[in-house]
Amino acid sequence: MKKLTKLFVLCSILIFMLLMAACDGTQPDASTEKPTAAPTEEATEKPTEAHVCSEYTWTVTVRPTCTQEGERENTCECGKLFKTESIAPLGHTVGDPATCTTAQICTVCVVELEPALGHSPGAVPSCSAAQVCTICEIELTPALPHIPGDEADCTNAQICTVCNTEIAAPLGHTVEGELSCLEALTCSVCGEVLAQRLEHTRGPAATCTTPMICTVCDTVLLEAKGHTPMNTPSCTSSQKCAVCREVIAEPIPHAPGKEATCTEPQTCLYCHTVLADAFGHTAGDEATCDTSQRCTVCRAVLVKAFGHTIETDDAVESTCTEAGLTEGKHCSVCLEVLVAQIVLPPHHRFVNNICEGCGYEVSGSEGLEFTSNKNGTCYVSGIGSCEATDVTIPAAAPNGETVVAIGTEAFKNNTKITGIEMPDTVTSIGDGAFDGCTFLSSLKMSPYITHIGSYAFAGCDALASVTLPENLISIADHAFTAAVLQSL
Repeated sequence: MKKLTKLFVLCSILIFMLLMAACDGTQPDASTEKPTAAPTEEATEKPTEAHVCSEYTWTVTVRPTCTQEGERENTCECGKLFKTESIAPLGHTVGDPATCTTAQICTVCVVELEPALGHSPGAVPSCSAAQVCTICEIELTPALPHIPGDEADCTNAQICTVCNTEIAAPLGHTVEGELSCLEALTCSVCGEVLAQRLEHTRGPAATCTTPMICTVCDTVLLEAKGHTPMNTPSCTSSQKCAVCREVIAEPIPHAPGKEATCTEPQTCLYCHTVLADAFGHTAGDEATCDTSQRCTVCRAVLVKAFGHTIETDDAVESTCTEAGLTEGKHCSVCLEVLVAQIVLPPHHRFVNNICEGCGYEVSGSEGLEFTSNKNGTCYVSGIGSCEATDVTIPAAAPNGETVVAIGTEAFKNNTKITGIEMPDTVTSIGDGAFDGCTFLSSLKMSPYITHIGSYAFAGCDALASVTLPENLISIADHAFTAAVLQSL
């Protein structure tokens, strides 16, 4: 069985080889073949008897153009390619001849074969003729416009400066109005005088009040001469003309001078006649110690102030328990206080923090700083080592000097203290003493304080209420700036 299979395979191979040999036998001679008249059509040839295939075909693969070659192939019906050859270019198909503006082109591929010839300009253009092409007679440049000369006026035309052709005729004169005594007859355009004006016809001679005029046109030929005054008018007489004796001006009224006052009458500026009598002073309030009596109209002094009658108010020395007073002065007539008495706080004499007179013992927060006034008194100058938040100012420093003031910026920007209590000995609070103490909410001042400095309690946000001392005389600017006070 295997031998038969092998034999069959060998026979098949042999038959295939014979067929291939037959296909590779006699071939048509492609060099003797010519392309068909229409390269786009297929052509067939009879195969030789040695080739098993019965038909050959020429097929155009690349069509030729005017300038490019084409290509065709020769194959048998079994698809075997025998020959490939070129097809010659077709050549251009010439269109219409070139003209001045149009090139000659191929009617197939539209390639330019000959460029446009271009125009052949004729004579240069002028005012009356355009420039044209001598070949195609097309207008190349239009006729030039006229170049106008001076504009036409009443008597002269406007002409072209090149060809002298008249462009605009003379306008002729324009006459307005009529010939009269007042004006000549002229052209309103060029101003040429066409006829001289007529002479005036004189009327009666001029007088003081009447001019001489033309009886035709009423033109004033000679102004009126005007009056010649013979006198000056006054409050009692009129003014007349020295020529015609006509009254020129009536008697003038009085010319009032300055209005009458308490002491001066009003008179006429011309004749000095009294027009209004002086009306006398109007007395005002009676004179006092410091105020004169004046006229209520002219403010003149009628009775001078007679001055104060000064009486001295004796000073009262303060004790340990009673306040004192400084010396003062007042007027015994009007009782006006001239020098106010200032209340002095009770004055202790401390020895070892105990008053010798009344036994009052000094108490207060410890650690505060004090600065001496070199007169037995001192003032608080800083927080020192004091750690208290509710600070009580002692009436005396550790050295026994009486505390009479809170110094400048003594507690400034201290955000720990919440309360301040001052002794009765304190009489003033310095500038910025408690400025920026934002948590200070309780304040008890001495009843004898007379002055509070600028910015003393500025920025004390927590300070809602302050009771001012009854003896307070002055508060400087901005003492409580930015403090959120609800009552003062």
